[in-house]
Amino acid sequence: MKKLLSFATLAIMFVACGSDTPDVVVKKCYNAFFEGDAKQFAKCFYFQSEDERREYTKRLTEDLSYIKTKIVEKGGIKSIETNILDISESKAKVSSVITHNNGRTENHKMNLTKINNTWYMDEKF
Repeated sequence: MKKLLSFATLAIMFVACGSDTPDVVVKKCYNAFFEGDAKQFAKCFYFQSEDERREYTKRLTEDLSYIKTKIVEKGGIKSIETNILDISESKAKVSSVITHNNGRTENHKMNLTKINNTWYMDEKF
């Protein structure tokens, strides 16, 4: 049991680090989006200042809450699969397939930029 707890703690610390690959960043961003977590979702994008990030988070909170409600009404999300299509030192393109519990799928392509060793999605919602 002690080993399992240590492993879980280590896994959580690794996930929290800024060394995520572009595909992991996209998956985390979609999870935050569908969960309605505006604060986590705002971390997916680069901002010039914390004030700019807070303003974006504030504007997004109501919209994401509405989206979360609609996703739950439609049965929720079954899975999010991501794949790196192209990557260089500072740019990446990631494809994603979102499968809803009702069987519907969505395909997306996201561009990311690496700034200060952290990957950010290029386009804000």
